[in-house]
Amino acid sequence: MATRIQLRRGTTANWASSNPTLAEGEVGIETDSNKLKIGNGTQSWNSLSYGGLQGIQGTTGTQGTTGSQGTTGSTGAQGNTGTQGTTGSTGSQGTTGNTGAQGATGTQGTTGAQGAQGTTGVGTQGVQGPAGPSGAFHPFAMIG
Repeated sequence: MATRIQLRRGTTANWASSNPTLAEGEVGIETDSNKLKIGNGTQSWNSLSYGGLQGIQGTTGTQGTTGSQGTTGSTGAQGNTGTQGTTGSTGSQGTTGNTGAQGATGTQGTTGAQGAQGTTGVGTQGVQGPAGPSGAFHPFAMIG
């Protein structure tokens, strides 16, 4: 007589609802999806990955077109004003300016008041001299 090996089987819904823990190496088959899981002795059915033979990898498909660019987001709020910087040092003193033009000559002052007249001097009158000749020859007369 031939040996017959039977594996645990059930529908996808039955496995999900009962969620058993398969023994290490034990195989469970979903009869409606033809997928299988192999137990590890610690994880329940819902935590196990599907297993089985894997086919060869197909070729990579062509890349799709790039989507359109989205709209630009709104501008953010303005940040706070920074603190005021320190005061700079005092600059050097500038050069002395040119001498200004000479001012106009001032007006002449008023003439001072005239002083009072001095007093008449006091003196004696001299003596009258002798009378001169009357029409007579004079020794100093010049002859002409």
